[in-house]
Amino acid sequence: MYVNSGDVRQQTIWPTAAQIKQRSADKFSSLDLTPDADLAYVIRRAEERIGKPIRIEPVGNEKWETLTALLVETAESANILIRHDDSEIYQNHCILHELAHVIYNHPGCRTAKATAPAMAHSDFSDKVRGRILALESGELTEVEGASAIIEGEAESLAYLLARRLLRPRHQADERIFG
Repeated sequence: MYVNSGDVRQQTIWPTAAQIKQRSADKFSSLDLTPDADLAYVIRRAEERIGKPIRIEPVGNEKWETLTALLVETAESANILIRHDDSEIYQNHCILHELAHVIYNHPGCRTAKATAPAMAHSDFSDKVRGRILALESGELTEVEGASAIIEGEAESLAYLLARRLLRPRHQADERIFG
């Protein structure tokens, strides 16, 4: 992909899937999670990174449509909004995905606020982290490409966190089954 920067055409080099996976593994390792870590522990580790509390708020209304979760960050807290009628395991995945954005310190998106269902939950100074979907034009713009990378990083780290949290409680007992 090329980005026109005045008269100079510049090639944007996007990270590969393997590079994203490695960056997520590095972020996961930096959390230094204990073997018995649970969701509350992961939330505390993320809170330490941003220096403010993280609140999980199940909400829902007809405007959510395909939006599954949203991170609304204020000066006082980071609020993860999830659909109240999703299954618990899917809510947990959405929470982990949004926590991954926090852990990566991904940028917020003030432009998403105009249509965000979180509008009722926030004031104008809040940052909303929302996905910017790629257009069907075939080529990603710089913003769409960056958004795709950010979402890939969040999904990759959420997967690693889920693997840790959804482990068998008694590893030795699991070995009986092979």
